Amino acid sequence: MALNKDFPYTAQDTACLKYTKAVTCEGFVKNPKNSMDALETTLATQGPVAITVSANWATYGGGIFSDGCSNIPGYSCTLDHAVVAVGYTKDYWLVRNSWGDSWGEKGYIRLTRKYDNTTFTDTNPTEGDACKPYPAKQYPMGESGILFDTSYPTGVKRASAEPVCKSSEFCCPDAKHCLTPTHVSCLNNANACSSDQVCCPLTKVCVDVGPACTSPCADQGSYCCPDAKHCLTPVPGIFCNGDAKNCKSGQVCCPVTDLCVDVGAACVPSSTRSFQDIMLTPPRK
Repeated sequence: MALNKDFPYTAQDTACLKYTKAVTCEGFVKNPKNSMDALETTLATQGPVAITVSANWATYGGGIFSDGCSNIPGYSCTLDHAVVAVGYTKDYWLVRNSWGDSWGEKGYIRLTRKYDNTTFTDTNPTEGDACKPYPAKQYPMGESGILFDTSYPTGVKRASAEPVCKSSEFCCPDAKHCLTPTHVSCLNNANACSSDQVCCPLTKVCVDVGPACTSPCADQGSYCCPDAKHCLTPVPGIFCNGDAKNCKSGQVCCPVTDLCVDVGAACVPSSTRSFQDIMLTPPRK
């Protein structure tokens, strides 16, 4: 899954964009059809839920939306729009739409719950979530058919920058590559490195350049050490020879670069986070 800033909604068909994945999942669970209890329980215990709706919402500008589907002859409650349910009260379902923050209530819509026990008719199943062999009709329940098709992901993980640097490398925020340091300082001589090496501007140590990486450290003057699992601000070009006693008080000797460093924030977070943490928090009412 991409971040919105990397793959923004444009309201038109376009070619697929290349993006850095922010979140991955291992699978999904599909809830029973037309079950308000299942949707409530999933929202309360798992987090946001993917839903399919009949999005007759063009004129919506705020408030609790009602009567998007009607049981009148010839009218179809066509399930043709995928969105995310993020919360509920006894009066409405809170849904995050994909039409931007300028639409609805800062990108969200509240759907009435007075139709939770009402069945509508979808006469165009091929336009939505139906699979072959297509049924002639589907019978969604709830406002805009919200209860018919609900599911949530499993094994959700925040994607790390790929490839991940090896334990013998560090990710340089300036070079944006995994670098393998040598024990050759280029602090006072940029030509000290061999022809296949470069002088790292951050550490002032000759390095072998590896694959591209994205540094999780906010400070461009620090690098992420996979061994220490923290952002480290180095004393450039001065080796500590494996002993922190050669560093100033409060500093440590980095085992990867063999430089004295100041230790900053953690830079190798847990590989898993809850779905609730990863998804955007809906606006409070």
